[in-house]
Amino acid sequence: ARLQPELTAEIELLKAKAHQDRDIAGARGQAHFEEATRLAKKVEVLQGREAQLEQELQEARGALMDKQLEINMMVEAHERQVSQLQAELQAAQQALVASQDEMQSR
Repeated sequence: ARLQPELTAEIELLKAKAHQDRDIAGARGQAHFEEATRLAKKVEVLQGREAQLEQELQEARGALMDKQLEINMMVEAHERQVSQLQAELQAAQQALVASQDEMQSR
């Protein structure tokens, strides 16, 4: 008869401990769930930012290529202009030499 109250007390203590462990596990589970949800949202935000940066990079590359093409066209136009001016200078020098030769032959 004496063991019965001690066993009952021990059983109640074990039940209380089991409830406490269950509550702690539940709280931990909830904390893990909240952390996982927070991290999933963070990943989603970072993936969106990554996509935005990738698009900005592509746009910058496109703008750079356009600018390089524009510069190349300007350089080519300048080179054509220089060639034309050199041809005009050479023609003018030849005309001057011819004119001097004509004057000397008179």
